[in-house]
Amino acid sequence: MAIKGRVTIAWLDPGMVTSDFAVSIADLCRLRTNKISGRIVVRSGGAICRGRNQTVDQFLATKDDWLLLIDSDMVFDNAAFDIICDAAHVDRAPVVGGLCFGQSGEVGPFAGLVPTVFDADGNGGYLPRWDYPAGQLVKCDATGAAFLLVHRSVLEKIRTDAGLGRWSWFAEHPAVGVDGWVGEDLTFCERIKAAGFPIHVHTGCRIGHVKGINYTLTEDMYRILRGSMR
Repeated sequence: MAIKGRVTIAWLDPGMVTSDFAVSIADLCRLRTNKISGRIVVRSGGAICRGRNQTVDQFLATKDDWLLLIDSDMVFDNAAFDIICDAAHVDRAPVVGGLCFGQSGEVGPFAGLVPTVFDADGNGGYLPRWDYPAGQLVKCDATGAAFLLVHRSVLEKIRTDAGLGRWSWFAEHPAVGVDGWVGEDLTFCERIKAAGFPIHVHTGCRIGHVKGINYTLTEDMYRILRGSMR
């Protein structure tokens, strides 16, 4: 089920990116010219929501069909790109993320890595799906925007529904019913669902999260930590 149409890749530039990310982007642009049409780079400091919204707004001014949002501290190979392109579909799976990991000492059964496959907890919050199936396209309530492929129809519908023009997609807000904060990634997912579109993560699309020199959060690291707590 390979996607039809062209892909624009986009990322926020904080002024400096990791060499792992730069190599990943260079290889992707060099070897996937059959799918990738262009790139969007928005210089962004602390105003993440503003930068992400500007990215989407610029994409919708193009004629491309798909937007691949990538965080500038991710590392990936071309096979990861191929996996989400094969899994995505304009109707059945118009939003597909890669399997990424965040880091937190406060969430979950152990201090360590958090898979960005989230399910709503029924009280306005979200819980990570700790035991996700391996190598599958899985439906979820939310994910991050670290490696996220989105069809333009989703973005156009959200813009129409929100009525906020070029600021329609990403925002932050207090969680309803719990003492918490909903970041821009989760808010984006809430707007995707409200617009009537499903969200998926392909757990075979394994993305590294660079946290420092020779320090990358990966699924292998997650499984080692997860296994040590059982």
